[in-house]
This record gives sequence, structure tokens and C-alpha cells, in this order.
Amino acid sequence: MPSFTLALWLGAAAIAAAGLIQGDGYVHASVREINLGPHLQRRQHSVPIENMDTIRYLMTASIGTPGQQVSLIVDTGSSELWVNPDCATSGDQDSCSQGGTFDRKKSSTLVDTGESKALFYGSGNATVEYVVDTVTIRSATVKQQILGVALESDNINFGLIGFAPATDGQADYPYLLDTLVKEGVIKSRTFSLDLRGSDEPIGALILGGIDTNRFTGSLVKIPIIPVSQTPSGTDRYWALLTGVGLTGPDGTTDKSAAFKVPVILDSGTTVTRLPSPLFEAFGEKLGGEYDPQNEWFVVDCRARNLSATADFYFDGKTIQVLLKDFVFQVDATTCIVGVFPDDQEPILGANFLRAAYVVFDQDNRNIHMAQAASCGSGPSIQSIGSGSSAVPSVTGQCTSGAALPTVGTAVTTGLDTTGTRALTKTYTGPAITASLGGGPGPVSTGGSLTAAPTATASSGGGGPNSLSKFLSDKPSTTASASPTSTSKAAGTRAGVGAGMAVVGMSFVVACVL
Repeated sequence: MPSFTLALWLGAAAIAAAGLIQGDGYVHASVREINLGPHLQRRQHSVPIENMDTIRYLMTASIGTPGQQVSLIVDTGSSELWVNPDCATSGDQDSCSQGGTFDRKKSSTLVDTGESKALFYGSGNATVEYVVDTVTIRSATVKQQILGVALESDNINFGLIGFAPATDGQADYPYLLDTLVKEGVIKSRTFSLDLRGSDEPIGALILGGIDTNRFTGSLVKIPIIPVSQTPSGTDRYWALLTGVGLTGPDGTTDKSAAFKVPVILDSGTTVTRLPSPLFEAFGEKLGGEYDPQNEWFVVDCRARNLSATADFYFDGKTIQVLLKDFVFQVDATTCIVGVFPDDQEPILGANFLRAAYVVFDQDNRNIHMAQAASCGSGPSIQSIGSGSSAVPSVTGQCTSGAALPTVGTAVTTGLDTTGTRALTKTYTGPAITASLGGGPGPVSTGGSLTAAPTATASSGGGGPNSLSKFLSDKPSTTASASPTSTSKAAGTRAGVGAGMAVVGMSFVVACVL
């Protein structure tokens, strides 16, 4: 059969929020979605879109005693938990004001550490002072969590709850996953993530568990790449991508030759970022015209209506992403491919993760992956244990992913990713407005904790668990006023930007006890 082209395909083609559920050993609860307005934001590019308003995946946590509710962006590309972004400098005061504020003076259990740090993200930054307080996610509570309270921030609309390891492997304090295990809430530093496609109503984060009603086929174990072998020398959820492809409605697949490209699985980046040869291969094969101003390919919007997929190959698993989730609409007639060039730190962002069910296992340094799907009348959750076989070898109860084309036997090597090429089609239409941010570049390490501007710091500074001295069985409960200085402290680049776009989707979080 012929190698696919977009022209051939086009010619041929001419729950809201779920309530709280409690069961034996787990809590499964809903969180809301926040519409941030009609623009797609990523680390380096911001462009108006129609099919997908910018929505953050938020989980609600309660901080302090009595508890104060705040909304937090769920981010697998950063590590820290912090609250209270500065809405005046967030770029979107209306949405920022919906996230809630933690008033440290009202918490009787807060301990002020007197330490602060600057955190740099691809799409913003924050300077936080660290405190120790109680954190509750629905009925799961940890009493000794170190978290940041922002002294100032820029271009970030909500607080963050990061689930990645420390970039250099040297955490200054126990992160939330560490504390959940230490205090017996979950058995190991594991969680599963299910973001869903653009027309699916429910996604989920499950701490310490797996929902077998949310994927099809087996969960395949993929080792997290050792830090010494990553492009940027950082500890993130790096996996080895071994190929890419495009499958048409007739099941014909154009596949690349095999390769080995380390990629980060990052829920905090809206789009996918791949080395230039892969970026160019996708753009050209989809019939795109290259827009050099914005570094993306403009394509025919009819591609979004095709039962066709962008395919991502790993050792033993293929994830198919429907083009409606892979191609973003700018206006009534203009669409762009959701892949951008990045030869330093490739990322599989939210537009990939919507199609995947992923279990992250920090303890054993593995990622388990399957094709996302939806079946059954509700969640079917299995607890994750501890030890080398903590993540059970389970098969999803769903028979197939929704609306995916059947991959036939006609596989060609028509997707050339062997090198960069002279791009023959250049976009000459109306200018597409894009605001380019600082862009992440490689994640850097270094920096240290410093004394907070108005607090008295104990001896300390950087280094592993340097804030742990503030943790005790019965800490003193000193609630202090918020510092007023806006001096920046030295810090680390915390990884990826926190933005994520998807439409028509609620997000639920579960904690398996």
C-alpha cells in the first residue's frame, strides 16, 4: 500500500467532576478544571487557539490548621510544593484569584524555617520561603510537610505540586511523595497519571495506585534513564523513545527507522518537543508549511477530523495520539502541529500524555506505560506496594483506546528522521501572533537555600535534606507573619514550565492508602 500523505487522507475523508469515593484502602476524589482564557501557553510559545482554551490540571489541597484550600498545578516536570503566586504579576489575575490563598498567620501548626530559594521554570519563576505545616489531600493527611510560600512570583497563575525527583539528586528536604511514604499514607513513591483526550471528561492522578479501567493492554516497564546518561545531566522522568510514526485511517503506517532519543515525560508542558529531524519529519509528512517566526508547522485543519494518529514507540510499547489532540487550532482556518524543535532537552508533553496511562515509580526508577482508554462504570483501583516488584503486572480491563485507527500490516519506512532537511514549504499567510518567553534551555543545578528576607535563619544552607532539622515528632507551632521583602534568593532551575492545555476535561485525584 502507498506511503501515507495528508492529501490522500483528506481526499478519502472529504464527567465533569466526580464525587468523593471511598473504598478499602483508597480515596478517589475530584478536582476542578480552570479555564485560563483563549491562548495556548508553553515554555517558549504562546498563541491564541480556538479548540483548546488554556486549562491547568489542578488538584485541591488543604494547608495548615485549620485547613485552607488552595488549587495546585500537577507537574511531573518539577519537584516542589509551593503556594500563593503573586496574582499581580501572574499575567492573568482573574484566573490566579480563583486558586485560593494560604494565610500563614491563621495556621496554628505552621513552623517558619527562615529559609528561602528562587525557583526558575520555563514559563515563570518564584521566590519562596519554606515552612513546615500540615497538608491534606481529601482524607489523606501528612503533618510534617515542608512547602514553599511565595514571596514573589512571575508568570505563574497557581501554586505547584511537583512529583519529579530533585534535578541533581540532592533534595534540600523530603518532597511530598517522600513524606506520604514516611507517614504511612502510601507504601512507595509511586503514582499513576491519566490526563485523557480532548473530548474525554475525566482524568486522574492516583497516589500509590493504578486504575485498570483507564487503559488497554499491558503496562510495559520502561527504565528511567540514569542521570549520567541524560542530555542535560538532570534527574527527571527520562525515557528512551525508539521511533515515531504516523498511522492513517486505513491502518497504513509510515514509521521512522529505529533510533534512541531520551525524552522527559512532563505533564507541565502543553506540547511535545523533539530533536529537529523528528520535528521536521512530522511537519512535512503532515503537509505542513514551516513558519520560521514561531518555529512550528502550519497544517490543514481538516487533519484534526481524521481518524489518524501520531505514533510513539518505546521498547515493547506503542502509544497512539489522535491528530485532534496532536494538532492545535489557531483560528477557523489555521492549525499548527503540536511539536516544536528542541535539540537539548526533548519533552513528551501533555498532548502526548493524554493518550498514555503512565505509572511513575521513583523507588525503582521505572516508568510503566500503556495506551489510555476508558471503560467500566467507575474506577477499579489496585494498590501499589513496596519493594522491587511494587507496581503489579496488570492488564487494563479496556479492550481498546477510543477511536484509534486499526494498525494494519502495511508499515513503511516513509517517515525520514535521519537528519535535518531543506524545508521546501514556507508559511506565507497572515502573521500568527506569538509571544516568546525565556524558554527553559537545559535544566541546571546548583544554588542553595538562603535566609528569608525577614526571618532569622538557623545554620544550614544547601545540601541534601538541609531543611530536615525543622522536622520533628512534635514541632513547635510558631505562626509568623508573611515576609514583605521581595529580594530574590539563589536557587535552582526547577525544570519545566507549569502550563498545560486541554479542553472539556475534569481532573480527579486519588490517594491509595
